[in-house]
Amino acid sequence: MSKVKPSPFGWTLLLIFLATGIQVRGADFFKEREAALKTGRFQLGPFQVFPQFTLENLGYTDNIYGYNVESQPGWMADLGLRVKAVAVAGSRLVFIFNGHPYYSYFSAVDTERAFNYSLNGKIFTYLAGLHLMYSLNYDSLRWRPNYEFAARVRSYATTHLVEADIGNHTALFLTLYAGYSKVDYTDTGFMERFKPGITLDHNERDAGIKLNLPVFTATLLSLEVNLRQYRFDYSQNRNGKDLTSTLNIHFPEIGHLTGNASLGYKRYIPDTPGYAEFDTFYGSGAIIYRLLRRWRLQVSYTLDNRFSFYRPEYFYNERMVQAGLDYYMSRNMRVGFGYRTGRHDYRQLSDGTLEFSDNYQQYEARVVFRLAKTTGIGLSFRREEWDSQRLDLQRGYYFIGGYVTHDF
Repeated sequence: MSKVKPSPFGWTLLLIFLATGIQVRGADFFKEREAALKTGRFQLGPFQVFPQFTLENLGYTDNIYGYNVESQPGWMADLGLRVKAVAVAGSRLVFIFNGHPYYSYFSAVDTERAFNYSLNGKIFTYLAGLHLMYSLNYDSLRWRPNYEFAARVRSYATTHLVEADIGNHTALFLTLYAGYSKVDYTDTGFMERFKPGITLDHNERDAGIKLNLPVFTATLLSLEVNLRQYRFDYSQNRNGKDLTSTLNIHFPEIGHLTGNASLGYKRYIPDTPGYAEFDTFYGSGAIIYRLLRRWRLQVSYTLDNRFSFYRPEYFYNERMVQAGLDYYMSRNMRVGFGYRTGRHDYRQLSDGTLEFSDNYQQYEARVVFRLAKTTGIGLSFRREEWDSQRLDLQRGYYFIGGYVTHDF
């Protein structure tokens, strides 16, 4: 939402950088049907079931909340089960269910302990040359929704999405989609002092169109335009809409280069009389490149603007880049290092005036051991440092512990 006007030269540089995210949408019925015919770990009625044990953040931190104003050390863990169930009905219907219930444990603070779940159901069909998909998603999570949050907060989100692909997926094809989301925040713990429900409770309606072009073997390029409308329950001065135009790229799921990336331009148009319009570069990406069998390079980035929980009259521009390098010392062991740096520029919603800025960086060292196939167990040490011009937003912590990965 900053008043940055991209130059043609800037566009060229950024498009070059893009080749190095958001997840590319797709309603390919035949691809989903082929995947659904695979045999699962076990069968439940018509569904093939693929369960997966999850364990994250098992270890010790010197600051559970993250914020320096109330440092609280303790032990923690996120333990759960991720389940995927798929079924094919005749030759025209595919059902996919994904669920991830998990429990968050904290030794020192009862109010931080929580049961969480994320549920998603999709239906795919093919009618009169159209690939059709309907998706329903429901989340109840106590988590950090984005990097602005140092402490966890409870959020409830319901999302409906309808999508249609027109044309053959082996050539140029068109995607039309529309969605609705309702997001609510509540907290009885540390974040209660910021009243996130007052600043963030809202609903969104969006619609978009994409022009898709398959290139090479399994890489997809997409040009996308999306219009999104915001309606806030309490902070109604934030009501408005944004228009985004992006170039997306989706690399194959298997190969030396995998992942997604997006880059484009976003304009925010407020409903409040007298408020100024703002625009900014926009996009995200997460790319993994495997080199010479031994090296694995990960790069991700975010360019966005978001409504702040800190004050209803603030939004912030976010710029983040992250890189990690892992080396496979043997077939069953790899070591790695990661670094993330970012900046949040907080601005007045009414006219875009810069109020203050936050800068942060995170370091991580890790070692991962293979247990079976792509499953491994990792040990990690990470340190996050956050320099804010607001005393109540100063933060920092370290964490040492373990996790289970299914991407060895």
